[in-house]
Amino acid sequence: KVVEFQFTKDLADVTAQERDTTAVFEAEVNEEFAKPRWYRNGQEISMGDKYQQQVTRKTLMLVVRNLTLEDAGQYTCQVDKVTSSATLTVTERPLEITRSLQAVTVYERETATFEVEISHEGIEVQWERKGSVVAPSERVTIEVQGCVHRLVISNVSMDDAGEYAVVIGDFRQTTTLVVEIRKVEFTRPLQNVKVFEKQTAMFEVEINFTDVDVQWLKNGEAITQSDKYRVHADQKVHRLEVINVTVEDSGEYSFVAQDTKATATLYVDIATSEPEAKHVEFVRKIYEPIHVSPGETATFELEISEDDVEGQWFRNEVTLTTSDKYRFEQVGGVRRLYISNVTLEDQGDYSFVANDAQTSGTLYVEVK
Repeated sequence: KVVEFQFTKDLADVTAQERDTTAVFEAEVNEEFAKPRWYRNGQEISMGDKYQQQVTRKTLMLVVRNLTLEDAGQYTCQVDKVTSSATLTVTERPLEITRSLQAVTVYERETATFEVEISHEGIEVQWERKGSVVAPSERVTIEVQGCVHRLVISNVSMDDAGEYAVVIGDFRQTTTLVVEIRKVEFTRPLQNVKVFEKQTAMFEVEINFTDVDVQWLKNGEAITQSDKYRVHADQKVHRLEVINVTVEDSGEYSFVAQDTKATATLYVDIATSEPEAKHVEFVRKIYEPIHVSPGETATFELEISEDDVEGQWFRNEVTLTTSDKYRFEQVGGVRRLYISNVTLEDQGDYSFVANDAQTSGTLYVEVK
């Protein structure tokens, strides 16, 4: 007697949430290893990453992966001319805050960033400050990256301090921006400098903030960039060079940043005769070659035993002078050579000579 094919257990309706990993339809039949065909809303399903079928003896399964709202509908399993159908219902996942707003504390003129992460992409988010909507401007940027939303405020002032909120539908979360006054402090103090006539004197100071308005003074009078004075600012480090020093250049030199001031004295010795060359030893030589890429700045650094011996830098035995390419720095016994905007032509041997002491190193320019 021929037994007709039939479903001994029909498909059952399935309810799942969007973004669930899988939804599974399962049926049982009265024959082993049947070859089913699966349909969604009357359209045959092709197996792949989205849909996978499994046949285990008399059990037939369809796995629907990475659910979206569009996956809802009627699913049918057909073997020969016998079918079983059921419905997949996909409910919208409730909106959740996966990373909440945090209070932000910054100094004046820094950048403040508020960030919130939600469970869904493509959701409209509104930022508010003291009850008013925050709109993009020259200083305010609103960013969206997937589920992450940011409010970025640059060049912050005391007026920006206060309460901020993010509004997502009926959900509202508030936080606070605290803006602290920048109090400038010296992390490397100004030191007295002693040089002979015709030498270059270098004052150097380091403060705890970048982007600060500063001023150099001599005997209380403002100094401006000129052939006599060169003013340098490198992040938090500020330098003043006094070129080709004369006795008239001696006196008090001050550095002012906001309401913070430091003062040091320049002493100029008159060289009535050629001073006897001091014996110089290296506290720290140029030990390693320098490797840089084109466009970067290369720095050679060493330290000698005598603070007041100026020394001379050479490249391939040619004397170097201050220019847009080369800059020299002298702080105590430390001597530095900066080579700006390096090119392949700058490769070679660089040396430093101070009286009876000499050290050298090689610059390699590597094209990546």
